Amino acid sequence: MNRYQELKKENNELLITLGDSYQRLANIYIKKARGYATRTEDTEVKIKDTLYILKEYSDQGILCSIAIPNESEFIEGRVKLLSKQYKDPDMIKGWIILSLLVVACIVWVAVGQYLGRKVYFEEPKNFQVKKVENNIVTISWDKVELAGEYSLYYSVDGNTSATYRTDKLEYEFTLEYGKTYTFYVFVSGTDYFGESSKASLTYTLENNK
Repeated sequence: MNRYQELKKENNELLITLGDSYQRLANIYIKKARGYATRTEDTEVKIKDTLYILKEYSDQGILCSIAIPNESEFIEGRVKLLSKQYKDPDMIKGWIILSLLVVACIVWVAVGQYLGRKVYFEEPKNFQVKKVENNIVTISWDKVELAGEYSLYYSVDGNTSATYRTDKLEYEFTLEYGKTYTFYVFVSGTDYFGESSKASLTYTLENNK
């Protein structure tokens, strides 16, 4: 503990030895003094001087209202004896500018992340086999808002077909009888939107002849 802290502790201990009315007055004075003055040993020494004045009155049993008829005048007079805290206008201005720069950087990063976020197309809905003619099936799905092109492929016996692209809402596939196919469709990505999740359906072409 340094000397400033020691003096501050001693003053706090001295404060509680005062009578109630003097202690109330001292509390008001100390709060103003420590808010007004520099945090140095000199400040606490001058606070102690004021506390000793109040303690002398208190120990003699003199009423506070008689010893100090004008409390505000007493407090302000003692506070003026202290060295005022020095507030450098340039330093304050610098802190304000720095704070504004920090806020601006945070906003810039937040806006950048928002604008740079990846937006994805919605998954195609109502993906189904629309019609079957001989060994040709037509797969269809609902329109996805803003979609320009759809990608399709299927897998059978663990083998995946090539990817087919279309701007329509249906596509024809020629299938082999008795095999089970799993079809997939998704909206192709663009510069502005990421590709959608894949919709899927499983279908087996049965030979009813």
